[in-house]
Amino acid sequence: TISPDQMNIKNSISSVCSNDYCQERSRNSLKNTDDIYFNSFEWHIKDTLTGKLRSPKLDEFLHLLLNNSRYISYASWLNKATGLFEIHNPTNVIELWKRVKNRKSKCNLNYDKFSRSIRYYYNKGTMIATHKRHTYCFAVNK
Repeated sequence: TISPDQMNIKNSISSVCSNDYCQERSRNSLKNTDDIYFNSFEWHIKDTLTGKLRSPKLDEFLHLLLNNSRYISYASWLNKATGLFEIHNPTNVIELWKRVKNRKSKCNLNYDKFSRSIRYYYNKGTMIATHKRHTYCFAVNK
C-alpha cells in the first residue's frame, strides 16, 4: 500500500521530470564520479502547499534514489512492499545527497552522520529500525 506522502512524491517526480526541458537538461548535465548522469531537476519535489519546486527532505531523497534504476548500484529495495531497502555504496549515496542539497561546506559528512540523520526519522514514525548495517525500512503504513 502506498501512503499519501509516497503518492505525492511519485506525482511530484512525474510532473517535474515529464517535460522536455528536464529531459534536455538531463542529456546536457555533468557526470558524477561514477559516470551516472546527474540532473538536479529530477531531484526536485513539488511542494503540495505552495506548488513550488524544492529540494527533497532526506526520506524523499531516499525514495527518489531507490526508484531511479540508474542508481541501483547505490541502493536498492530488498522488499518494496514492506519498505525495506539497503544502501550498497554509502560513500556515493552521501556524495549524491550533498550534490542534491547543493552542500558545499567543508565539514565532512560521513556515513555515521548520514545514518544518524536517517535514525531521526524513527521518532517521527517515518522509518523503522532494522538493526542491520546499511539496511533501513520505511514505515509503509504511517
